[in-house]
Amino acid sequence: MIPLAQTMLITRNQASSTNKGEEDTLQKLLRVVDLLQVHSDEQSILSTEAEQRRVEAKERHRLAEECHLEAMRMAKRREEDLRRQIAALQPFCEEIDETPIPPNFREVIVDPFDGTQDPYAHLQAFQTQMYINGGNDKLSCKLFPGTLRGVAMQWMATLSARSIRTFNDLASLFLSQFAANKIKRLEVADLFDIKQSRGESLKSYLALTTRRCM
Repeated sequence: MIPLAQTMLITRNQASSTNKGEEDTLQKLLRVVDLLQVHSDEQSILSTEAEQRRVEAKERHRLAEECHLEAMRMAKRREEDLRRQIAALQPFCEEIDETPIPPNFREVIVDPFDGTQDPYAHLQAFQTQMYINGGNDKLSCKLFPGTLRGVAMQWMATLSARSIRTFNDLASLFLSQFAANKIKRLEVADLFDIKQSRGESLKSYLALTTRRCM
């Protein structure tokens, strides 16, 4: 039989051992809790940083979108201002300027006028084409500049703003400007001024006379 004192000693040792084991377990649990807390804090920080980056990216996108829209608005305003400035300098009245070209309207095909040809012949050719295509007065005004080149186009740019209201206005100014280029038709009296030069053959003389009569 084990003495009582020895029994109590064994019991105390067992209790001490049990308490130590529980303390070790508790310490392990506390360390695990600490680790979990640290991990949770890290995840929270990462989540906060990620949210902050998302918010910052969203704000940058919003600002970029606003800048893009503002740039588009400014470009549109500049385009409208330029269109108004150009329109204000146009020689045609607003009614002519705003006349639309029918989508099925046939292109006017005439030889370009650069200021060296007969203006009357050019005008007649243009009006004939417009008549065939069914063009009206305002449309004639709008399409006529497209038949001009070189100095003739430069002349068109010198006309006073909003000064042309009808095609007759434009035609009169055009003929007046380039009247010097009109081909002079020979009269009967002019034929008597054509003389055969000394040494010129009869064939050459007749050919010259024929060319001048054409």
